[in-house]
Formats: sequence, C-alpha cells, structure tokens
Amino acid sequence: DLCFLGGFPGPLREVLGIWAEETDGLYDGETNGIRMEDGATYACSTMCDLIHPETARTLGRYTADFYAGEPCVTMNPYGGGRAYYVATRPDAAFLDAFYGRLLDEVGVDRLLTESQAGVLAASRGGAVFVMNFTGRPAKVSLPEGTDALTGENIGGEAELPVNGIRIVRTIPK
Repeated sequence: DLCFLGGFPGPLREVLGIWAEETDGLYDGETNGIRMEDGATYACSTMCDLIHPETARTLGRYTADFYAGEPCVTMNPYGGGRAYYVATRPDAAFLDAFYGRLLDEVGVDRLLTESQAGVLAASRGGAVFVMNFTGRPAKVSLPEGTDALTGENIGGEAELPVNGIRIVRTIPK
C-alpha cells in the first residue's frame, strides 16, 4: 500500500499500459462478471479496479454495476513480451481458461492433460511428481513413463489416494 506519484500501478504503469483510477472493494458474497472478447463470461469478486488503458489492449470488460463495459483484463506489448493486467479477483474457471490459453500460445507442454483443483504436478530432473491434496481419492491422467518407486511402466488414467503421490520418470520425446 505504498503511495506512488502519478497514479497506480506506479512504476509498472508503462509496462502494463494502464492506469487505475480507483479500486472498489466488494462486500462478501457480492460479485460482478467478466466478458472476454470471445464472448466467454466468468464471475469475479472481492475488488474491481477502474482502469484506463493507455497503450494496452482490452481483452475483457466488466458485465455489471456502474462499471459495466469498463475494461478489466488487458494486455500490453512491452519489450520482447507481453504484460497482462486482471483488475479484479476472477473465479477458477477464468484462471483455468486464461492461463491455459497463454500456455498454449507460448508452447508450454502441460504435465497433466486435465487440471483438477487440489492435484499438483511438478517436473524435476526428468521426473513428474503428481500429488493429490484434494482430501479425497482423485483420478488423474499420468504421463507415459516408468514409476520411480516400483519400476513398472505407467501412463494414462490412474487413481491417487488422499495425499497420494506418483513419481513418473518420463520417456524423452
């Protein structure tokens, strides 16, 4: 909560290509919506920034209240990359779609073919660690490879017990 002269987001204003006029805090249980360029809609909550794109392109707009139609998701080309700003707290469906699209655009291979809340996957040294923190058994689609603990060939659908882990030594592509 530092104060920057010249408005929020302070020193990131040029990178993000926006300036924020105001932040509106929402009451518990109060929501708004995001409508993306492709027509997809998502819920958002907690806070809504009123932003003004300067060099950024608007990708999504609020759907309700006095800020209906105002920008809430932007992208600004900067240097050799892109900076994104999400001016609210979007729901999990938005995050899955938004980050999934970005991963696809830049060519990042996914460790699991489907994401599932509470199931985490990490890659280290040629192995994929798949961990279940859901509090219940979870079905996952494991990558092809060798189970690091048993030596058996594995891949495809498997069930992980509560707090279970599978370590897959992956087959090089």
